[in-house]
Amino acid sequence: MGIAFSISYAATTNEWVWLNHGTILESAYGIIRCGLSFDKMMEVRYGHPSEGFCATTDIRVGYQYADMNPASLTPVVLGFSIPYVTLQGFQTSGLVIEDIKDQAYCFLPETFPKMNREMTNFSVKRLPELNIRFDE
Repeated sequence: MGIAFSISYAATTNEWVWLNHGTILESAYGIIRCGLSFDKMMEVRYGHPSEGFCATTDIRVGYQYADMNPASLTPVVLGFSIPYVTLQGFQTSGLVIEDIKDQAYCFLPETFPKMNREMTNFSVKRLPELNIRFDE
C-alpha cells in the first residue's frame, strides 16, 4: 500500500472530492479490503452510536483525528476520492452531514453501499509521513 497521496490542488473539483479519514492502520486496511460497514463501525466504537463515517477535505484535520485514536495502535490517515456528483446526491437526499469547522462530511450508514462501490484512489499515510505544518 505505498501509494503517495498529497493534495496540491483544491480538495474538491468538478469531478472528484478528495477526502481523508483519521483512523488506525488496521481499520484503514479493513475499509480498503472490505468497505464501510455499520457493524464494524459499531465494533470500533465499542457499541457507542455514531452518526456515520466521517472524512475531511483537510488532511491536517485527518491527522488530528488519527492522533486521537488509542496510543497503542498505529494512527494513519486514509485518503480516498469519490465522484463529486455522488457527494451532491447524498447532500440532496440528506444522507451526509457537513461540518464546516472541520471541513468534513459525515456519511450516514445508508450511504455505505454506494460509497463502497465508488470510493477509489486509496492511500494510507502514517502520521510521521504527513509532514504537516499547522501555521500555513
